[in-house]
Amino acid sequence: MAESAELKKMLKDVDYNFATIDQLLLNGRRKETVPILVHAIDQMLTMFNLMSQLQGEKHQKPLKAFLDEYGESGDGDRVYLALQKKTANFLSMTEQDLDEVGYSNFFLQVEDAWSKFRGSLVAATWSERQKQFMRLQGYFVLVIIVIVTAIFGVGKIASKGWGLRATLYRGVGFEQEIGSKITKKIDFTSADKISKRLPRDNFSIRWEGFLLVDKAGYYNFYTISDDGIRLYVDGDLLIDNWSIHPPSEDQGAITLEKGPVPILLEYFEASEGEEIKLLWNRGKPGRREVIKAESLRYEK
Repeated sequence: MAESAELKKMLKDVDYNFATIDQLLLNGRRKETVPILVHAIDQMLTMFNLMSQLQGEKHQKPLKAFLDEYGESGDGDRVYLALQKKTANFLSMTEQDLDEVGYSNFFLQVEDAWSKFRGSLVAATWSERQKQFMRLQGYFVLVIIVIVTAIFGVGKIASKGWGLRATLYRGVGFEQEIGSKITKKIDFTSADKISKRLPRDNFSIRWEGFLLVDKAGYYNFYTISDDGIRLYVDGDLLIDNWSIHPPSEDQGAITLEKGPVPILLEYFEASEGEEIKLLWNRGKPGRREVIKAESLRYEK
């Protein structure tokens, strides 16, 4: 069908747009990403509508009903108009304005929504579109929730810049950069949970940002890794097990003052299983927990 072919083409276009934005943000060229993101969002909304048309009015109704909750005229126009207005405003903003409105976090929300929606969209263009569309409905609602959240200012975690910036590489020695993303915490047991861009083996990652210390004191840090791991906190190398090994626990400790302190975690995976976790506790060694997003910032 012509519609199905159009969907496939738009899917590839949006994938390319997000990859381009990722690279520009990594290089600090935020302003250049704005028109690309505006175009990507417009394509996403077009695909939502086209998908509904392909599946017929029967399947369009539940999607339409959800949008009606946010619409003034009974057809969800308010959501679309608000989104168009928000993205149009981005085009005229300065770098400082974009930073103040949390533009980078808005992009991350939309990118995350796209990654969840994309799999079902691919499946829905196969021969069993009718069967796969039932799953697509659920992701459609999720995507709209994320977009509405971004428009109306809900979802404070993303707006605070919580998490660490992960730079992804092919090769165990950071040989070839392949992208970046924000991760809310470091607690992974497979590469695809970190990023779909990573190869299954032979990759490395740098997580960078700031650790928010709410009380001065002596802190213990723990990593569980398979394979190599290095942890720097406030410029000090606390953990250094840069070797190929099965899942292993390493530990380091440091006295920290209250406030944000720099943190850098380097990791590589050579072959077979992969695992990386970052934990901590304050005071004497004992009960520890994975460092949560609320204690991590990718910008100071």
